[in-house]
Amino acid sequence: MRKCRKCKLNEVPQNSRKFCDYCKLKLKACECGTIFKSRKHNFCKLCRMSKGNIGQCQSCNKTRHIYFNSTICTTCYKFITKYAITIEELKRLRSINNCGICGITVFHHAKNKGNAAVIDHDHITGKVRGILCVQCNIIEGMIRDEQHLEQFYINYKKWTNNHD
Repeated sequence: MRKCRKCKLNEVPQNSRKFCDYCKLKLKACECGTIFKSRKHNFCKLCRMSKGNIGQCQSCNKTRHIYFNSTICTTCYKFITKYAITIEELKRLRSINNCGICGITVFHHAKNKGNAAVIDHDHITGKVRGILCVQCNIIEGMIRDEQHLEQFYINYKKWTNNHD
């Protein structure tokens, strides 16, 4: 007999695949039969998504899945909690249509595209600085300070002159 995947102490009966009887009682079962562990939900994630909770987001004005009992979608909620900003600040950031560094037009809600808008923030302080395009955000993240940037520029000039 195998050991329980959760407690790794009790033995699991042959007809059960994962958990012992003790651990199985701690897990919740959804009406669809899925077993999950959650203190605040009565249904699994797929059933919560399919049950509705669709509405218009107060922040982005798109019809999406609304985060629990709030007025904003799950995507906007993720940004608000990750960057510790308010809905008004997120609306202001979404109104910015150009990259703060190169100036190209950026598109919010565009995924995996070069002109997708990215919220730029300082990783040390957590302060939000503005909106960047994906390429500028990558470059800005790789260059650590001004001295590093100056050395990069000098080396880049040498590199391009040698390979022309």
